[in-house]
Amino acid sequence: MSETIEIDELVFSVKRSTKRRTVGVTVERDKSLLAHLPQEVTLEEATKLIASKLLWVHQKLAEQGESAREDVFRVAEFVDGEGFHLLGKHYRLKLVDVPKNVTGVPSVRFEGDRLLLRREQAASGGKRIEEYYTRAAHPYLNETVQRWKRIVGAEPGRFV
Repeated sequence: MSETIEIDELVFSVKRSTKRRTVGVTVERDKSLLAHLPQEVTLEEATKLIASKLLWVHQKLAEQGESAREDVFRVAEFVDGEGFHLLGKHYRLKLVDVPKNVTGVPSVRFEGDRLLLRREQAASGGKRIEEYYTRAAHPYLNETVQRWKRIVGAEPGRFV
């Protein structure tokens, strides 16, 4: 179960790390809020620290004055730190350099909470990530179709 912290109608998703030493707050481009916590910090302690940063959080949210429609239809940029979602999880893009003499390194891959994209393929990043998402979604969608096929008792006209 994922942890959350709610302060003044703001909901922060909690992300814990064994490497983290301090409490941090991130305001994402989609206006979602993240609280980065060390493993040993309690939610009560974190809530007090985050409450002291609420002015900064509200300023960042105000700076992102785009309408909700613009947020939804915003074209992704293929730069370090850009946010992407896959199956309900949020990943930050990191462009990585791969030496020319190294083979077998995929264009797109995941490492922890990072979506790694080869730097030389950033110009075609949209196509590369779309291909990856399609391959990743295929087994998930077929499994879901099979499950619903049994529940509904109908055969789909086409498969994914």
